[in-house]
Amino acid sequence: IMIAREQAPLVHDGLLGAFRATGTEPQIAQQGHQWTSILAMVALGLGSTLVPKLVAKRITVDGAVILPLADGTELPPWPIALAHMPQPTGSRASDAIKLAIQRFSQNNG
Repeated sequence: IMIAREQAPLVHDGLLGAFRATGTEPQIAQQGHQWTSILAMVALGLGSTLVPKLVAKRITVDGAVILPLADGTELPPWPIALAHMPQPTGSRASDAIKLAIQRFSQNNG
């Protein structure tokens, strides 16, 4: 799930670049115009998203995993977090989340 480019082009492009830095092309299933609607879609299990860390701190999603990501040259110049609901092991969504965690987790820095 991604913020709509027309809503926030710099954020959209920065987050898309962070996904691409993992060596994968994200499949954008949904777009939103507000962070609250984007995180509501995450809560409904419609996907995962990268969000500015400040957004992740201010808007809570019951049951969601919020993982702060490490700073890196492949990431936007602002702190970001990965927001996702638990996914079935071995699913495409689970594999994509695992790759992002391996690549950008603060615990792996």
